[in-house]
Amino acid sequence: MKILRLFPGIASAALLLALSVPGFGGTIANGSFGFNSTGGLITYTPNGSILNASTITIPTPNASSGCGVAMNVCEQITSIPPTYLTLQNDFAAGGNTPLHVNDDVTFSSYTFDLTLVALPVFHFTGQNSDRFTFTATGGLKNTASLANSDFLNLAYSGMFSDSLGFYNTAPGSLSLTFTQSGGATGAVTYSGTFATPPLPTSGVPEPETMAMVGGALIGLGMLGRKRLARR
Repeated sequence: MKILRLFPGIASAALLLALSVPGFGGTIANGSFGFNSTGGLITYTPNGSILNASTITIPTPNASSGCGVAMNVCEQITSIPPTYLTLQNDFAAGGNTPLHVNDDVTFSSYTFDLTLVALPVFHFTGQNSDRFTFTATGGLKNTASLANSDFLNLAYSGMFSDSLGFYNTAPGSLSLTFTQSGGATGAVTYSGTFATPPLPTSGVPEPETMAMVGGALIGLGMLGRKRLARR
């Protein structure tokens, strides 16, 4: 596993605490949704495995008459869970500001700098004039290989804001997972998740975690055999 760098979210956590004080004027959003592209090719540089990429580009939307039109390329919401952090998801049906599957989302740039010097701004959704914004302030990159697939994960920390002021500005997270199957010449797919408050660490092992656990078990097995052989 390769880890590039992490920007601590201490300041964001302090701001969240301050904004949670009653009487501040707004409310703290509690919401999450998943998204990806409806089409187009993901490209990256240099060529080869995504494990060695320095930039990666997702398809730039070309929709001029709506994302539901055939042949249009869009970044779209694909899933909105009914609850988030065991509470009603504000972005789901029944929430304070429900969004919809197939609503489009946009980025300030569709090419991601994997050195994490340049950080993205994420807008959603076009259907509500990009009312909501996530501005990344830091990030973490890691890569892993499992079986015949390579994985590149980007996890951004930053601030969520609402241009209409219904929600207070508060910490959020944006995660992108790129998967390349079939070796260095394989096609790349991606999925993303936005969440505010920031998405907690998942209980489901990531590919690199499973690989590490597998390696540890193999090592323990070999150690046990050596001890038996000495008896």
